[in-house]
Amino acid sequence: MGIRHCLAGGIALVTLTACGVPITIEMVPLERERATVVRTIDGDTIEVALVPSGTRAKVRVLVIDSPEKGDCGYKEAEQWVSNEFPIGTQVRLEEDPQQDSIDSDERLLRYVYYTRNGVELNLSLEEVRAGWARHYDKYPASLSLEVESAEETARQKGRGLWGLCHIV
Repeated sequence: MGIRHCLAGGIALVTLTACGVPITIEMVPLERERATVVRTIDGDTIEVALVPSGTRAKVRVLVIDSPEKGDCGYKEAEQWVSNEFPIGTQVRLEEDPQQDSIDSDERLLRYVYYTRNGVELNLSLEEVRAGWARHYDKYPASLSLEVESAEETARQKGRGLWGLCHIV
């Protein structure tokens, strides 16, 4: 089996030759994983169309947990995410090297970055700062300390869930 690769416009193209048949695989670097928001599923899950393929994927936002359907704050958290990400919003997805890339429900596990007023923001941090999600500390993650600090501030200021629901 022969392997040949090249870089074309920042995208790695890997060509494998097996049994005389060349197969080319496009490998997009993590920092260039782009997507368009298709819909909000809940406060910590969105559906996107990956760019440039258009393939649809569900994305579970890393290091946060928002209320489940029927829980206090569910509708508000879902609405907050919908307001931040109207359909068609362009986002950047990034894996965490300390996390799996796909969960048991076959959702991509990613940090989601978006731009507001020329500034790139991280959904995990912004949603926790607004008080509509909590720090999810079941698995180690690169942004855990920042998100944990943002949760403490939101809790102290009674933002979002902390002012609406009786959370211990």
